[in-house]
Amino acid sequence: MINVSNVSRLKAGKSQTFALKNDGTLWGWGTNNVGQVGDGTDVFSVKVPSQVVDDTNTPLTDVVAFSAAATHSHALTADGTVWSWGSNGNGELGIGNVKTQYAATKTNFPNPFSK
Repeated sequence: MINVSNVSRLKAGKSQTFALKNDGTLWGWGTNNVGQVGDGTDVFSVKVPSQVVDDTNTPLTDVVAFSAAATHSHALTADGTVWSWGSNGNGELGIGNVKTQYAATKTNFPNPFSK
């Protein structure tokens, strides 16, 4: 049983699931072979909720929106920053390369939603 409390939103991708908690933190679990859970590891199967971290291993906070695709994911934080992680073979993360990201990485494109 996965115990996640104080959840405001829940989304599932093809192989990973995320819960956005009321405190703005994002938690993921599921298949993680290409970093799609965003916990900074390549552990194949994350069986309990693990907090999404950035590329300095700092927990991602102030998340206001997120998406879960087949093998990559994105989050928008309150300051308008878009973060991406997971498979990136076709540049789908928007970070200027095609390297797989195991932790949330700031995108390189301007955010049209920022203030």
